[in-house]
Amino acid sequence: MKFGPLELLVVGVLTYYLIKGIMFLGMWVGLGRMTEIGKERAAKQAEESRLKREKRDQRARENAKPKD
Repeated sequence: MKFGPLELLVVGVLTYYLIKGIMFLGMWVGLGRMTEIGKERAAKQAEESRLKREKRDQRARENAKPKD
């Protein structure tokens, strides 16, 4: 079976958009995962910062207490 130039063009265009769509889907999923990881990392850093601040404040309160 012979294909003419129009059929080959249609197949080529459809193949192009199929590959482009698969790549776009992969990037979309990857970006979503990277965003999720970034939010988790930011929450972890905020928690660590809060704990350090609490320890520092507690030490400052203990040092500020008058000695009897």
